[in-house]
This record gives sequence, C-alpha cells and structure tokens, in this order.
Amino acid sequence: MSKLGFFGGTFNPIHNAHLRIAQEAKERFALDRILLVPTGYSWMKDPKEIASKEDRLRMTELAAESCEGFTVSTIETDQEGPTYSYETLQKLQEQYPEDEICFIIGADQLFILEQWKKPEEIFRLAHILVADRGGFDPQEMEKKAAELTERYGAHISIYHMEPSGLSSTELRRWIQNGEDISEYVPQKVAEYIEKQGLYR
Repeated sequence: MSKLGFFGGTFNPIHNAHLRIAQEAKERFALDRILLVPTGYSWMKDPKEIASKEDRLRMTELAAESCEGFTVSTIETDQEGPTYSYETLQKLQEQYPEDEICFIIGADQLFILEQWKKPEEIFRLAHILVADRGGFDPQEMEKKAAELTERYGAHISIYHMEPSGLSSTELRRWIQNGEDISEYVPQKVAEYIEKQGLYR
C-alpha cells in the first residue's frame, strides 16, 4: 500500500512555507507522493482578496514542478460552490482505493477540526498529519490529539518544524507595496504573479 499525502489550501499564493510543510511530511512519514489541492471556493475568506481559482491552480502547478513527487489535483477547483474536506477525502479514496491517505493540516486546524463538516468521516478516511510551526503548546496539542483519538478513533501524528512567520496574507501585502517576493515563492510562481499582475 502506498501513502498519499493530501495537502489542501487556498494557496493565495502558494509559497515556500507551504511546500516545506508538505516536504517535511513526505520525508518524516515516508509518503510516496504529495497531492496539492487548491480550494475552488473559499467560503471562509473575503472573495475580494482571493485570486481566481484558475490563477491559484496554475501557481500551484508551477510550484509542484520544483518538488519531486508532488502533483496537483483539480478535485476542488472543478467543483462549483463550497467544498468540504470530508467530500474531497471520499473522492480521493474512490480515486486511490489502494492508498493510505494522509491529510496534512496546520496546528491551528487541529483545535477546530471538530467544527468542520462531518469530522467523524474525516477521521475515518485519513491519517491526520499535524504540522506544528510554533505558536502552540506541544502538550496542549498532544492532549487534543488524544481527545480526538478517544472520541472518534482518529489516527493523528504531530510533527514539529522550525517556526516560520511567512503567510500568504503578508506576501500579498508585500506585492501591493511593490516589494520583491522572489525568495519566498518558487521562481516560476513569482514570474507568474508578475506577468499576470496579481494582487496589485
């Protein structure tokens, strides 16, 4: 059985910290490949601040080219309206029935997973890999993981990384201010943002 890492996000824009989270998961948990899944419709975010799904998909594809074993799925961008993680996981299980699906999330998401739609289905379908980039008490994280394991039979693994303050929000602000972002995103992504005039 091969191991598939599913890493979703708005990727507005995708940047090097996103790629490091996925790469660390790939190495630490011996994942065979990473599937980057940009969201189509981000119902929790201000649509005025989000690039089109076509642009975000293309940036994600360009970013994946620089990482061995990374591919991109249009499973969410192909869908109209809001998408939910449990539905994406169901579809991935249908597409890759022989794979163990590992769902990569940030530490902040661990504490609100129960508020997501059908969390019990998420825990049934995937091994949850939680990337801790600092900012959370490790003991509180372990306690929360234990609670979810007991309540849902969840399989949760936490991995700790070097802290990184890099965020898409900050990158968009830098772009608006005309600052150089080339060291924070893959070269082809920086060139695409410049060419398309995104986030100006």
